[in-house]
Amino acid sequence: MTQEQIDDMLNKQFLAYLNNNKPFVTEKVGNHVKEIANIITKGKSLNEIIEWLKELVASTPDPP
Repeated sequence: MTQEQIDDMLNKQFLAYLNNNKPFVTEKVGNHVKEIANIITKGKSLNEIIEWLKELVASTPDPP
């Protein structure tokens, strides 16, 4: 594929794919996020999780 074809696919076709398959994509992404969250929070107290989330939010720049 050319760079132009890749750009077209990512900018046009991929968004259409995501929109057309929203229930499937939402389920897959949600499950992946849940797995990662379970790994990160395993063995931590609620207070430790809250502090970690506060640090994460404070260290994450606002999107452009």
